[in-house]
Amino acid sequence: MKLARKPHGAVLSFIVAAIFVVVLVGIAFATLLMLIGGNRQGTNANDAGNLNVAKCAPLIQVSGGAAGADFLDISPTNRFDLTNINQVWGKTLLINLNEQAMQQQGLSTSASSANAAQVWARAQSISRSLSRALNTRSTKEGFHQNVADRNRVNMLTLEKSVDVSGDWRTSCMNRGTESNLNFLDSQLPPGITEASLGTPTVVKTDSKTGQQRKFWMGYRGIRAAGRFINFVPFEFEGAPHHVSLKPFVANTLAKRPMPTWTNPVPNAFESVAFVDDAGARRHTFDSVALSHVRTRTTPQVPDGFIRFRLGQDTMRYVYRLAGDHHLGGWKYPGVNTLPKLDPGPYSDTNIADPTYPTSYFKLAFSYGHQYHDPANGNEPTLFMALFGMGDPDDLSVYGNLRNMLRTRANQIKPGTTWQQIAALLHATSIRNNRGPFKLKLVGSNLAIVPDSDLSAVADGRTVRTVNGSITDSPNKLHFVEHVFPVGPIPHGMTIQKFHKTEWTHHVDMTPGTGANKALLDILQDDDAVGTFGPTPP
Repeated sequence: MKLARKPHGAVLSFIVAAIFVVVLVGIAFATLLMLIGGNRQGTNANDAGNLNVAKCAPLIQVSGGAAGADFLDISPTNRFDLTNINQVWGKTLLINLNEQAMQQQGLSTSASSANAAQVWARAQSISRSLSRALNTRSTKEGFHQNVADRNRVNMLTLEKSVDVSGDWRTSCMNRGTESNLNFLDSQLPPGITEASLGTPTVVKTDSKTGQQRKFWMGYRGIRAAGRFINFVPFEFEGAPHHVSLKPFVANTLAKRPMPTWTNPVPNAFESVAFVDDAGARRHTFDSVALSHVRTRTTPQVPDGFIRFRLGQDTMRYVYRLAGDHHLGGWKYPGVNTLPKLDPGPYSDTNIADPTYPTSYFKLAFSYGHQYHDPANGNEPTLFMALFGMGDPDDLSVYGNLRNMLRTRANQIKPGTTWQQIAALLHATSIRNNRGPFKLKLVGSNLAIVPDSDLSAVADGRTVRTVNGSITDSPNKLHFVEHVFPVGPIPHGMTIQKFHKTEWTHHVDMTPGTGANKALLDILQDDDAVGTFGPTPP
């Protein structure tokens, strides 16, 4: 007789099997959660470290060495990094644009060409060193680990944090977007325009003011004097942040070379890290981030200067004695050299009367007021020495001089107006000091100071920008001393002039690249020729 199978035994077996399956599923699910959570921990740790790399990349510095000699006005410590590399290239751009303009105008020399090339080569050397440092993992690893180590990955391993791995790549992202260098049209030398450079600028709107701002473009080769200048892009109103891996890889030099920059300075950085879990499985994490310097500046030649030199005036005149004195008649003392600053009187040399060999008389000469500046209490000023022979607003005469002054002053201190330059010239008295003078940065402001160092001169070719003339009508001659054998002439007798004295006004300008600090030399020299008309009776 067969026994009947009891149903509770089968149910128990099913329950045991179900519990076993549930436990396995639970273990698998817990393991999966641990893997997901652990990978999230690893990703977070690497992302945090990588973002710190992007934040701290501007702290990675290189020495300029001998090449830094041209850029000590940008970095007095001769150290260069992401915060000032665009300023290095900005100064290089202005110098080479000056050379290009001088070439176009026929004012370039072998010295100016060599100087501009040398500055470019030294900027390349600094840039190459910085690129090498930013492409070396060891220079960035400390920034990564300082932050990554604070993020545990205990869901994968008991190890403290992730370990770095591989050769971290760099990338040149945001090509053709804005750098952190403002664009000012007033800095472009004569003959150079934004359009002639291929319009290498980007316009952005300030979110706070709503105003539009223009910047030099980054990773876009700007050709100046036959050489390419590049800037590193930094987003306007941006900050360091993570970016996607795909565009990062697409802009690496391996994928997209930069033909106008052999050793470009990168602006985006990759960090690769890993962790081995308890099962000896390796988990790898890849993160990329874009760097930023958070500063905006303008290209300039901070140690550049404009020199002013004043030549010595000469004058020629005729005189006639008054009345029916035996010395009456026209006399021609010839050319006399006198400083043309104050109205006078200035004593001239003794003049002998050929009729009486033992007699002579001495004259004093009172000038006109060409150097006297109503804007400065009728002081003789540097402004009047340059512009006092005519209307300073007559651009047909003074336009080239004014444009060059404004351009070069803007290269020293961006944003300088013509009115500010004129005010400095008006304020510089030449009564007791005829210079030379320098217009340069003193602290953070432009000033005109006496020039005691004439070693650096503008490296271009000299051109005469002003060549005019003016009639100097207020001139007068007076007796101040006399020795005559007979009939003394009264002291203070006025000598009547036969025609007015005419002065020619010359201003010579020598442009410079600024490579040796000299951006412009201006020489004012009035060569008086004297126009007297026909010989008097």
